[in-house]
Amino acid sequence: MRSVFCVIVLVALALGDATPSRAAGEAEPPGEVWVVTSSAECDGAAGTLVEYERGIAAQLDSAMAQLGRPTRRFATRSALLDALHHDAPRGWLFLFISGHGLGDSLGSRTCIGQSDKPGEWLDIDHDLLPALPVSLSGAIIVLDSCSSAHVDPRTARIPTAIVSASPYVVDTGALFGATVIAALAAATDDNCNGVFDDDDLFAGLSHRLQSSLSLTAFEAWPKLRRNAPSPLPLPVRARPTNRCAALWQTVDAIPATELPGELVQQRAVQAALTRGQLTLPRLDHDFFVIAEDTGEADAAVVRKAARAAGLIELHGLHASRAAALARTTSFADIYRLAPAFGWLETWRLSDGLLIAAVRLTKPSCGMPSRTVPSDLELVDAPSARYSQADRYLRDARDSPPGHAKACFEPEGQCFDTPAVRKRKEDCEP
Repeated sequence: MRSVFCVIVLVALALGDATPSRAAGEAEPPGEVWVVTSSAECDGAAGTLVEYERGIAAQLDSAMAQLGRPTRRFATRSALLDALHHDAPRGWLFLFISGHGLGDSLGSRTCIGQSDKPGEWLDIDHDLLPALPVSLSGAIIVLDSCSSAHVDPRTARIPTAIVSASPYVVDTGALFGATVIAALAAATDDNCNGVFDDDDLFAGLSHRLQSSLSLTAFEAWPKLRRNAPSPLPLPVRARPTNRCAALWQTVDAIPATELPGELVQQRAVQAALTRGQLTLPRLDHDFFVIAEDTGEADAAVVRKAARAAGLIELHGLHASRAAALARTTSFADIYRLAPAFGWLETWRLSDGLLIAAVRLTKPSCGMPSRTVPSDLELVDAPSARYSQADRYLRDARDSPPGHAKACFEPEGQCFDTPAVRKRKEDCEP
């Protein structure tokens, strides 16, 4: 059997105008950080993880000191569940659990306990997620564990995001836990929405893993699953970048009267997160712009298909402004629809990814969807925003809690949904 680490880290946190506050003296985001580092052995997972957990604990202590955030530690399953049941934590919960893990089609489990005593299995879907109290505004859970990706966040009663190491047994060389902690300590506002959230944590994790080692060699296939309408903030102040500042400056110059009122309103809700508010922005649809210099006939064809797909048009928005707006909006996407020479290209402006290239005679095949898996291979070797990683960006509307497939859709929804998939044979060029 290979040397493996099966670790889970759970961290609980509480957080809590359309432009994020960028005042130098703003208060720390409200919240808590809870940590479980388990070196115990459980039935089905042999061997203790004493040295590994000591290293994780030391790295977490260093990161939290750097960020100026205290942590609350738990050594047993019962202590963790009792705190969730009786202490009524509020705001955003960031929970980091590190220990052995097992998983299959029925879910993922983690071993919690100390090395001098037998550990106990904690079932994520059936024990942990239902125990998250409604006093919380949301929870971010990091599972640094083998087979930790067989989870379904929809079993939680509150907005919940789960970052998992892999559906598989993970080699020790993957350094998943250490990389998560490095991304946490950096607290970079990658998506430029003014807060440090689960999307930023996952981006920092993915970028670091992919630049340092082969994920496939170590079976480290990180996943982010979320049951919320937008990323969940961590109780850590974001570190803005010059790139974000330039984008905000561009967006600030867009008159609010040129944008749909609902978009302006929800961007204000998004910005309020930077001031400690606890309401997540929410929109049930995305937006589009038609490429400049598009002929009237082609524009009419594309516009009709986009509206039929539930997209709302942003009229008269210059390409640079549309891109800046997309890259600072975390609760909805903006797509650039570019028809030319009998083809339609669909570009996601938040990251510049080409989503689809289809014949203009079948424009509906190029329309993005929040709930339908994009299983059409219409673009030659497309690169996902986070290669080798799955993200659940939005709520799966009309999709009740249930079995979560361990699929490998780079940018899609892997839960069973009643929505009808676009048939590949209907959309082939």
